[in-house]
Amino acid sequence: MGSHDLRFAVRNLLRTPGFTIVAVLTLALGIAANTAIFSVVNGVILKPLAYRDSGRLVFIQESVERFKDTYPTVPVNVHHYEEWRKQKGSFEELALLQRSEMNLLGRGYPERLPAARVSATFLPLLGVQPALGRNFLPEEDQPGRENVVLLSDGLWRRRFAADAGIVGRTLTVDGAAHTIAGVLPRGFRIPELTGGSSIQTGSGSREPQLFKPLAEDVRRVGWMGEFNYPCLGRLKPGATPERAAAELDGVLANIVNTYAEPGDKYATKSVIVPLQEKVVGKARKGLVVVLLSVGAVLLIVCVNLANLMLARTAARSREAAIRTALGAGRLQLMRHMMAESAVLAAAGGVLGIALAWGGLGALLRLAPANLPRLSGVTLDLRVLLFAIALAILSAVLAGAAPSWRLAKADPQDALRASGRSMTEGGRGVRLRTLLVALEVGLSTVLLIVAGLLMSSFAKLMQVDKGFNAERLMAVQIGLPGERYKQQEARAAFLDRVLPRISALPGVSTAAATSALPLRGETWVNVYTRAGDTNGMFERPSVNVRFVTPAYFSVAGVPLVRGRAFEDRDRGRRVLMISARSAEVLWPGEDPVGKRVTVFGEPKKLSEVVGVVADVRATLDEKAPLTAYVPHWEQARTTLFLMVRTGMDPRYAAQALRQAISQEDPEIAVPEMIPMEEVVSEASAQRRFQMWLIGIFAFAATALASLGIYGVISNTVARRTNELGIRMALGARAADVLGLVLRQGMAPVLAGLAGGIAAAIALARVLRSLLFEVSATDPRVMAAAVLVLAAVAAAACLMPARRAASISPLEALRYE
Repeated sequence: MGSHDLRFAVRNLLRTPGFTIVAVLTLALGIAANTAIFSVVNGVILKPLAYRDSGRLVFIQESVERFKDTYPTVPVNVHHYEEWRKQKGSFEELALLQRSEMNLLGRGYPERLPAARVSATFLPLLGVQPALGRNFLPEEDQPGRENVVLLSDGLWRRRFAADAGIVGRTLTVDGAAHTIAGVLPRGFRIPELTGGSSIQTGSGSREPQLFKPLAEDVRRVGWMGEFNYPCLGRLKPGATPERAAAELDGVLANIVNTYAEPGDKYATKSVIVPLQEKVVGKARKGLVVVLLSVGAVLLIVCVNLANLMLARTAARSREAAIRTALGAGRLQLMRHMMAESAVLAAAGGVLGIALAWGGLGALLRLAPANLPRLSGVTLDLRVLLFAIALAILSAVLAGAAPSWRLAKADPQDALRASGRSMTEGGRGVRLRTLLVALEVGLSTVLLIVAGLLMSSFAKLMQVDKGFNAERLMAVQIGLPGERYKQQEARAAFLDRVLPRISALPGVSTAAATSALPLRGETWVNVYTRAGDTNGMFERPSVNVRFVTPAYFSVAGVPLVRGRAFEDRDRGRRVLMISARSAEVLWPGEDPVGKRVTVFGEPKKLSEVVGVVADVRATLDEKAPLTAYVPHWEQARTTLFLMVRTGMDPRYAAQALRQAISQEDPEIAVPEMIPMEEVVSEASAQRRFQMWLIGIFAFAATALASLGIYGVISNTVARRTNELGIRMALGARAADVLGLVLRQGMAPVLAGLAGGIAAAIALARVLRSLLFEVSATDPRVMAAAVLVLAAVAAAACLMPARRAASISPLEALRYE
């Protein structure tokens, strides 16, 4: 294809500006949508993690055989980690981390910051060196010696004005003096461990700004419990995850044989996955489905463009025949047609990249905040190459069929035909109807997928969450550790601050809890009925929540049986349990008055005083077994105040801050969260996928209807003589209308059948994206078919009515 072919193509396209503008715009929109979505897929899934030799980084969890039905994997026990480090085997290094929250005091206003406690091996394992200062020393990763911190680059610049002399200075963190060891490099982010189990692996999801040594006292932790820590490993060059897992399992087997009590022996294994796979988590499959959906839209665009160019080819067959008679070869004719599609694709590609550049920001603003690695989404070289490849593919898809048809046409037939009265050949009609069937099939699949996701989302929003989110605000606070070390001090603070908050104008009542609903599972422990002789890992595991007595009424958690906590319970060991916990612990019995023990405290019995409704930890999973402990028994330093208001709870935010500050001016209030936002966050990724695929399905349906209309309308125009002859020989208008409708709907019905078959074949892929909806739901498929059939019939009806209204006399004179 030379410059002469391109110049000739440009001249031809300029003669039909309407066709050219429509073709370039539709191609540009298709390429822009694909490029923007691929940018997200590239940034989230394909890009290597921003650490040295990230392909050798793995995420390690444990799998306890007795827990597998409830928790397929759990975080790592710190004792097991220490034993693994002694026998590294296939690992260069291992490290632990745990997200948390810390209070920063001094240097102005108090601030509650997202933080992380990490082992001294954490940064070296990732290959990260502080930009200023040094890493944590091994001896600082010991209890009592951990009063040292690293600052994030953002905190250093925002709070300390990028002071280069900050290293070695003292900072008050959680009420205690800490030495600043260094500042981390700009752009450093810890791995976003979002996939896998719903068990929480830390507090919060914001990027940590303070880092402190983990310094876990292993003497406090049992050998067979407290699976609390996410664990990272770096494999040695050439080592495989399978070999590394076998080595870790050998260490675990020795631990079980040495330390487990008789009757409590259980199978514990390591689970190793590439760190990138863990970071991407459940987002991978949804994003791939979205990318395939927008790819299908671009394919429909190309099919429409191919149909339009086939129509141009049929109209220009006489011109091609004359050029052939003058010596032009078939290859030259094909080059000219391919040059036209190349020019259209090039213009569409350039405009599409520009649109993707401008639209990517809007797409990222719509993306859910819990979609991992969004910070790495950019239009980089790989994305630009993808866009260029799309433009080339579009040129080939749009131009191949018309070029082939033009080159294969018999010039003698074209020269014998009389201008526009020529009827298009059977092969041309069959090819164009085949393309219509293809785009209808693709549209059918997209509509079915969109319908399934919408039905799934509707069911997700209808589930009983177990609490009432309306006009309910969660206020996260952290009590400075030094002044609130004692349980009595934490409980006394809550006893003072909650009445103060409840007295605020617009506030109905207030309570406190250690964890929010719909934010995952945490504080999982083993609870045992009094007198239960089963082994420890045959007993149920229960989520523990530490709450104030009014929590259930404030959060709108219904009381099922018994009563809530009361002041008269102070000094007694009491608890409340969820309905599922009651069914598991005492099936068919009234649990009120029964007693349970907690793992590690076999002699301390707690009395069940009440049963409440199940509260979900995630929207799409069953509510976990839950036990509620009164705050005076074990209040946490990090907790949530739950405030029920008589208005939009955000209007009470400032008054709430003032009330907390008046009680203790050193307590920072980092965020106030309307619980309706928590509900929205819990469904954010599903909503994002649903809206994108819904938009693409709508676009595909609209494009398919335009394609059907274009093909039928062009066919009617080219068959005007034939239709006129039919009517002159006695055919009625209804006969012509039926003929055109039958011929127009035939490829539509074939496409619908093919689309349904393809959707059924994709059922296994879609199943994990759906909630309480079958991937082959007949109602959804029937609705999609009816919508497309109605749209296609409407697209066929207008040209069919035009054909039926043709005057035989005018048709016979039609040239």
